[in-house]
Amino acid sequence: MEGFRCGFCVSRGFQRVGGVRKADLSRWSARTNARKGGRCASGRRVIQALGDRDDQGRVRIATPFGIVRRDPDSLPPMVSKAAGMLVEDFGEANKRRLAEVDAKLRSKRSADQLAALQELCFYPHEESVPRVVRVLQSSGDEMARSQAAFLCMLVLENLQTEQTQTKDSELTQAGKAHAQSCYEAVEAALMSDGSPTVRSAAAGVLGNVRLDDFRERLDGVLKRQLLEETDWLVKMCLAVSLGTRGDPSAGNVLLPFIQRLKLSECEDNSLVIQGVIGALGQLNIAAALPELERWSKCSDMMIRMQVAESLQGFAPEENVLELAHALLKDENELVQQQARHSIAALDAKSSSNDQPSA
Repeated sequence: MEGFRCGFCVSRGFQRVGGVRKADLSRWSARTNARKGGRCASGRRVIQALGDRDDQGRVRIATPFGIVRRDPDSLPPMVSKAAGMLVEDFGEANKRRLAEVDAKLRSKRSADQLAALQELCFYPHEESVPRVVRVLQSSGDEMARSQAAFLCMLVLENLQTEQTQTKDSELTQAGKAHAQSCYEAVEAALMSDGSPTVRSAAAGVLGNVRLDDFRERLDGVLKRQLLEETDWLVKMCLAVSLGTRGDPSAGNVLLPFIQRLKLSECEDNSLVIQGVIGALGQLNIAAALPELERWSKCSDMMIRMQVAESLQGFAPEENVLELAHALLKDENELVQQQARHSIAALDAKSSSNDQPSA
């Protein structure tokens, strides 16, 4: 695969995108280059595709593991065709095609469901959202449910973009209904899906929801689930999502959570601890510094490296710099290297703070 974001990577905002075949992009380039404000050269409004193209013509699609950017010509024929649709192009032929998509969604074969979901990435919300939500709620295939969760993320991101571009920052009634359906389906998956894979995907998706309608409710759900969840992968994704959300009150859950863990348990809970430490740094929870110092002495090198990295999120206070300099003496070279990066970042912050305001 050329690029993906898993539940963990989505929460952290990571995305890997590799080489893309360019030889066949010519058929898309005129339309792509002519777009401005969601319109093609003829002035016809392009479908607000969940897979909007980047400057290389690649579209975003959902997979069971995250969000991928792909050259449209590398996709299965019907998905590639759907990726080029305009609003005016969505007619009877596409409606007939939806009957075939529905048949694939009902199939017992995982590959059929996944292919149909990819095609739905490019259909209008009124057609795609009910189908995607139904898959997330009732498919017997965990890969399909996971992919549906990430497709809901694309819908929510698309609606968020639409909201920021409207004059009064308000979604249409239809847009609000689509957002509500997707959000509630993903939240329900996080709380009750039997698969840790699906729950971790849902946790990652919710960490990236920015629509105002769900802000308060969402923060509460993530905090509660961090305490109630039993699977380590889902816990990690929840912790990282809390850091991504940027709500400092999450420190009231994250800090006591990690304080209860023992250094002797670091190997059994390494990724969860890393997720919590990273979130505490992102949120600049100053009260967490003694806890970070404690974990800087654990036997797990990855946790110590995460402590070093997380220090970049704090203000360049003396106690933060002291811990960073202490990690320069760590026995592991990678931890030392990360400590040097953090010290440089903290020094840059300090220099910026010292600059007189204009």
